Amino acid sequence: MWLALPERRPASVTWLAAFVLIIAMGQLGRALFAWRQMAFLGDLAFSLPPAVWILSGVLLGAGGLAAGTGLWLGRRWAAGLTAAGAVAFVAYAWLERLALSASPLAGTNTAFALAATLIILTWVAWILTRPQARSFFGANHERKQQN
Repeated sequence: MWLALPERRPASVTWLAAFVLIIAMGQLGRALFAWRQMAFLGDLAFSLPPAVWILSGVLLGAGGLAAGTGLWLGRRWAAGLTAAGAVAFVAYAWLERLALSASPLAGTNTAFALAATLIILTWVAWILTRPQARSFFGANHERKQQN
């Protein structure tokens, strides 16, 4: 009996997996920072309590770790989780941005943030819908089903 080797991961999927894992680690770091500095953050003039930052950092970080690992390993569910996670990440980022816009500390560039959001979502969609990526996730899944 021949052992089927997994299909080689496309470079675009490798870059996306690395990007997702870096973002996930940043979210977990944010949660840890917010937890350690909860009293300080509570004294600032933010419209969101530190508990929201902790919970969102843990949830987005855990989801990102799962998606990034799934992308790296070529799991069939990883493409869907990554797409849903990208939408959830930017939706939360914009909700947080709108909540903080009432704060006197808000002062970032909305046009840049909107452009970055569109570029990131387009890049993720482009990578996940490329024939090489679709083949990578499908082929690895089919080989595992046959064994």
